[in-house]
Amino acid sequence: MAPTHTEQVQQLFVRHAGLLGGFVASICGDLVLADDILQEVFLVVSTRADSFVIGSDFLAWARAIARLKTLEHLRTRRRERTVLSAEALAAAGSEKVSLVDLARKLAG
Repeated sequence: MAPTHTEQVQQLFVRHAGLLGGFVASICGDLVLADDILQEVFLVVSTRADSFVIGSDFLAWARAIARLKTLEHLRTRRRERTVLSAEALAAAGSEKVSLVDLARKLAG
């Protein structure tokens, strides 16, 4: 049985996922966030597959979606600035600590 149009587009996504992931990471600067965004891009690509014409430039189409999703995440992230509690600030002390290390200190 031949793959559906959506399945063909999803196959193109899988084939180009490495390039798209690198593209997203180059914009957001965070590999973990880039992976999360890439998953969302896959969902959008899947739901909007009907708007893609097989044989046209898939990477251009998918990059446009990835760029918009990445910028959306960055805008949301700016609005959701984390305010550290007094306890968190005290745990950090005067040393330079990443947020991951700080969370570990508070949990431990």
